[in-house]
Amino acid sequence: MDDATEAFVHELVGRAERGDRRALAALRRGLGKTPGSAVEMMPYVVPYLPQAEHGHWAYFVTGSLFGLHGNHSPGVGIGTLCRHVTDNESGEKRFLALLDAHKDELPGHLRRAVSIARQQNQGFDYALLLKDLLGWTHPDRYVQRRWARQFWTRIGGGSHPNEDTQNKE
Repeated sequence: MDDATEAFVHELVGRAERGDRRALAALRRGLGKTPGSAVEMMPYVVPYLPQAEHGHWAYFVTGSLFGLHGNHSPGVGIGTLCRHVTDNESGEKRFLALLDAHKDELPGHLRRAVSIARQQNQGFDYALLLKDLLGWTHPDRYVQRRWARQFWTRIGGGSHPNEDTQNKE
């Protein structure tokens, strides 16, 4: 994980731990909006953006989702989270739609998943999410394959011990 990603998530977690309701509310205002268009988010996201503009959208999406549900659980990937909060066929269909989502559709699909996680008080790794969003459009679709592996791997079913935190396959 690079330093910018770690610093950003560390700041988000620190604000949640300090009970900074103002910051979390400002981050939530980005939900349902084009990433980067909610000016209330700027003070909490812009200082952590990398110089290269590629991927700035991922920081805004991650920040808005954290504002919705700031339960950071290191090592828990989105596929694993969805496996834990999904218990029926419609949940699996939602997960398939998430895996097949275009970058522009991704925030809406993730918002639904995070809302369910919030209802069930399940956390996941925001630093890993941010890293995955930055790799979402890679032609190898390694992020989507990793999420699928996390989702369909049964507990004790021979999964790799670091399945949620590995880089590319």
